[in-house]
Amino acid sequence: FIPLTMECIGYNIFDMLLGAYLGGEDDPFVYPMETEPERLNWDILPSNPPKRMNGAMVHLVNYANGTLTRLNEDALREIQRMPSVMNMEVYPPFLQMGNTISPTIDIRTDAGWVQMVNPNPNEFQKDYDRIIELMPTLFEANDDL
Repeated sequence: FIPLTMECIGYNIFDMLLGAYLGGEDDPFVYPMETEPERLNWDILPSNPPKRMNGAMVHLVNYANGTLTRLNEDALREIQRMPSVMNMEVYPPFLQMGNTISPTIDIRTDAGWVQMVNPNPNEFQKDYDRIIELMPTLFEANDDL
């Protein structure tokens, strides 16, 4: 998640945490002055940071129920090659044929994730829409439950 927020707004929750504790300190005996450009000053952080890039963490929804019989590798490769995809992961239970899988009902039962970033909003939306379109085809299962 950190690489995603770094691309989209230029800092992350850990930078903010350290900034809240340390960012405004100007005492050279506490922090060397040469580290000042690297310190995030909590006092100047906006309530709603400006967006440098379009970004999203997309959770892969599984629609199949039963014994996993097929993984749509072509669809996964298509997702990986999209200009907006920074990183992705499919969780191990959804990669091993013969595993029992159930449809996604919440974030704890998703099949994986895709991190997306792109400065072009149209290209970002096109890739996002295509990922959503591909999700129902990612996994096939024999409904033997």
